[in-house]
Amino acid sequence: MRDTGCEGVVVRKQLVDANQLTGECCLLLRIDNTALLAEKAVISLRTPFLSGEVKALCILDTICDVILRNWKELEARRIPTCL
Repeated sequence: MRDTGCEGVVVRKQLVDANQLTGECCLLLRIDNTALLAEKAVISLRTPFLSGEVKALCILDTICDVILRNWKELEARRIPTCL
């Protein structure tokens, strides 16, 4: 999912291997103004919008597997919608 208000990449922690974790953490502020400590990881993605290794924050209870920030580069890769 792409989130225009997101400033990074968020991934469901259950999908991340231990060897992908960096050992660092970051405070994540959610839209409902709650904060949580998220582990950082370097993950490999392959989506229509973004492919390759990216830094991501890992959290347990995401609404979907991966949330992508709104990079301008993603707009250029957007797949056209068929009518």
